[in-house]
This record gives sequence, structure tokens and C-alpha cells, in this order.
Amino acid sequence: MTKRDPARAVRAARQTKIEDCLVRLNSVETLSGVAPRDASLLAEALVEDVLHLVGSGDATATGLANVVRGAVAVDPFSAEALRSLRALVSLAVARVEQERDTGLKAVRQALSRWSPVQILAVVCLLIAVVIVVGLQLQGANTRRGRDFTGLFARASSRQGAGDHAGAAELFNAAIAVLPDTERTADAWNDLGWSLLMLNKDDDAIAAFRKALMLKPAFPRARNNLEVAQRKIDLKKAGAASQPTPR
Repeated sequence: MTKRDPARAVRAARQTKIEDCLVRLNSVETLSGVAPRDASLLAEALVEDVLHLVGSGDATATGLANVVRGAVAVDPFSAEALRSLRALVSLAVARVEQERDTGLKAVRQALSRWSPVQILAVVCLLIAVVIVVGLQLQGANTRRGRDFTGLFARASSRQGAGDHAGAAELFNAAIAVLPDTERTADAWNDLGWSLLMLNKDDDAIAAFRKALMLKPAFPRARNNLEVAQRKIDLKKAGAASQPTPR
């Protein structure tokens, strides 16, 4: 192990955390116009994680966090809360970038003065930090999984009740929370079906194709894609008809 390994591990862990915060910010932005209450819950959790990342002693971050907390208490989720949350996450990104520039130099200077025993102690400490951060990220992934499940269930309920416009909004929100995974393929497929029922045939085909890209062995999505393409072909032939239910 080289002397640069401990610093690299810490930077990588913090960068991963920042990327997670940016993904969750995107989820909040998407949900703010669709499900304000869900957006507020996600925003509150994101605020706590960002404060933990930059440190509760950061006065600027604490001020922004308090603005977000006060704003999310208002129902529905406000534009002020979203602006402050964006600023808070941007501040965290800037702090991590600053540490990237200055941290490596400081570590090198310190390591040059430390004994092998001291270096070993620091390495052990940093490994422990990486483990803790990994567990926190695992917890964040678990929370996103729960958010996705809740939104997907609500969307499916709307779809079952025939509210395809409402279902499409919620399927989009679920996809934003947990994008580009095999698990999201079902949401893309069901979104495609609601879009098809809304006569948004081209968008429906794009959704079915996305579902198949995420999960190639997905017979239901493939069948729905064929139904959508057949519907378009019939329209072009002047004999449009409603698709056969799945």
C-alpha cells in the first residue's frame, strides 16, 4: 500500500457520497411538482446527510439547512425550499472540491513526518471511516428502494383505477428515485402502457424499449411493444383500433 492510498480512499468515499446527494436532489426536484409530501420527506433526509458530510459547524450550511427545514414544513413543497436545497447541495460539492485540492497536500506533509506506527494507525482509522460511509450509502440505497416501492404502488393503483395520466406522473416519479436499474424496468413498462392508453404512442414505444434495455428477458414489455407498434401501423393504414388489454 502506498502513502497516497489513505487519502485516495477518503476522497473516493466523499465523492461517492456527493454523487448520491446529487441523485437524490434530482429525485426531490422531480417529486416537488408531482408528490410534494414525498418531496418534503426526501428533502429532510437529504439535508441531514449533507450536514453530516460538510459538518454541522459550517455556519453557511446550517443556515441553508434551517431554511429548507422551515420551508418543507409548508404543504405543498415550496420553491423556496427547492432553491435552498439546491444551494445546500452545491455548497457540499464545493466543500468536497476544495478538500480535494488541499487535502492531498496536507496528507503528504503529515505522512512525511510520521513514523510507520503512526501511519498504520491513520490507515486503520481511514479504513474504519470508509466502512462507516459505505454503511451510510447502503442505508441511503435502502431508503431510495422504499421510496420507489411506495411510488410504484401508488402509480399501479392509479393505473388500475383507469387514471392513466396520474399513473404516468407517479411512474415517472418512481423512475426518478431509482433510475436505470433492472428493478425500474417494470415501472418503464407500466408507464408505457399508461402512455399508450393516453394515445401517446411514440412515448409509449420509447418506454417499452427502455424497459427491454434494462431487462432484455421481459416478455410482457416485448408484447406491449408489439401491441404499440401494431396500433401505430393500423393508424397509418387508416384502421386505428384500441389495443388488446394485457
